[in-house]
Amino acid sequence: MATPLVKSTLDPTKRDFIVANLKSIIQKIHSSSAPSRPTPRLVVVSRSRSCSEILAAYEAGQRHFAEYNVGEFISKAPKLPADIKWHLVGYFKMNKAKGIVAAMPNIWAIESVDTMPKATRLNRGFQGIGRKTPVQTFVQVHTGEEQSTSPPRPNFRVTADRY
Repeated sequence: MATPLVKSTLDPTKRDFIVANLKSIIQKIHSSSAPSRPTPRLVVVSRSRSCSEILAAYEAGQRHFAEYNVGEFISKAPKLPADIKWHLVGYFKMNKAKGIVAAMPNIWAIESVDTMPKATRLNRGFQGIGRKTPVQTFVQVHTGEEQSTSPPRPNFRVTADRY
C-alpha cells in the first residue's frame, strides 16, 4: 500500500459507513457474477468526496477511482496513494490535456476522448514524460442523430499505436 500525502480526518462512524457500503457493493457484484466469467471491476466515482473519504475506501481495498471534473482530479490525485488506478470519466476541453498528464502521469484510464486532436495531445504528453505503458482509453463516437452539448466527431479514427 502506497503512503498518501493526506491523512484521514474522518469520524470513525463515517469511515465505518464507507467501508460497510463498499463491502456490501462488492459482495453484490461477486454474488451476481457468473462463475465462468471474470468478475466485473468496481470503479468508485469520487465526485464531491473528500480525500479522506477516498482514503477510507482505499484502505478497505478499493483501487479504481474516477473523477468527472478535471480540476477535482488534478487537486485530489497527487494527495492520494500513487497506486490508485484513476479513471477520468467526464468531458474535458483540449486545454486540460496538459494538466491531466502533469498531475497524473500514472493515470489508468481516460473514458472521455471525443476528438482525434485530444487523443493526439494526450499521446504526445504521455510520451513526453516517458510513460511506457498505454493509458486505457475509451473513445466516444457519435452514432446517432440526436444533438448533444459536445458532439463527438463522427470521423474519429483510432490507430493501434495511440493511447
